[in-house]
Amino acid sequence: MNRTIHYILIFIIFSSLMACRKSVADRQEDRLRKADYFSNIFRLEKKIVLQFPSRVAPASILDAILLRNGMICVLTSGAKNGAYFFDVDGVFKKEIKPRDRFIREFGQPWQVESDADENISILDLRRHKIFVFNSDGEYQRIIDAPKTASSFKISSANNYFFNSPVSTDETTILVADKNGSPIRSFSLMPPNIQEILYYKTIVPDRPLVTLNTAGEIFQGFPITNTINKFNSDLHFVGSFQHALRRYNAPDVAAWKNAVKSSNREKEFNRLLSQTTLFTGLYCLTPKVIMAEFMNIADYHPRYLSFFTTDGEYINGEINFDKDEFGKLLRAENERLFSCRIEKVGRTSQYNLYVFLIPRL
Repeated sequence: MNRTIHYILIFIIFSSLMACRKSVADRQEDRLRKADYFSNIFRLEKKIVLQFPSRVAPASILDAILLRNGMICVLTSGAKNGAYFFDVDGVFKKEIKPRDRFIREFGQPWQVESDADENISILDLRRHKIFVFNSDGEYQRIIDAPKTASSFKISSANNYFFNSPVSTDETTILVADKNGSPIRSFSLMPPNIQEILYYKTIVPDRPLVTLNTAGEIFQGFPITNTINKFNSDLHFVGSFQHALRRYNAPDVAAWKNAVKSSNREKEFNRLLSQTTLFTGLYCLTPKVIMAEFMNIADYHPRYLSFFTTDGEYINGEINFDKDEFGKLLRAENERLFSCRIEKVGRTSQYNLYVFLIPRL
């Protein structure tokens, strides 16, 4: 009898834990559905003032990632571009550099990602290389990156997914193993969209490919503002999009005609002035995909739209205040990171903002 009661109690406790786990995701989704403003979704968890060494004055912050050991790896541009480690209070810890036989400096570090082994990989956009370091910043190895790659993500199996939005063929995702050996490539981008992107070189400065914890792949296409979904076996599952209220998505037929026009550059610029484009795609939570849009005409406004990983539209055109919070760097693991540079006297202050989607 006592044993039976014991098992019943275990079952009740387990069921309660599972219900709580489910309710966390449900509560976050409800929060997204009801939101009218950015502050209805995200709570500022921490503002970190990055304390760079006096000899370093970055032109901009290109990327930042919070590592599992509590360190923050930050990539910068400018005359002193590089990769730097800070603690969570913004105190500078070290600068990391390649230690390859022939390469001892970065060309232009562009994006940083972590893998399942807690290593970090840094894409060098100028050298077309991936430099791999451990979580303490010690150099491990070098990997060749496709010359067309503008961004990448790493799967739970430590495979690299390179995004190549301006390739001249129809390939836009290149998959390689952890040693950089190609596995396969695939894409569903229409050829006319490829041509538009090739001629105008509209390379979004943040990733347009993202992965969720289930291994599913999501790729956002500029111009059509469509998100394609692939399963973990790289098979196409479907696509989804939602019409933008503030700005209309571009007329693909008009872009086709512009490609054939004798005054192509003028037509491209006219169409671009009316266009809203993807500038980022992120797996915000295991069940939520966040898309970032930018209106070309006035450049500054950034709008966030949210979908379930099954393609259901949740909410959208939430204004991200670029003037207050700077550039959106990444959104993952229920957090959003942005960085704003402000002048303080004769020096620049680098503010890293960390936002959280509350679970309550």
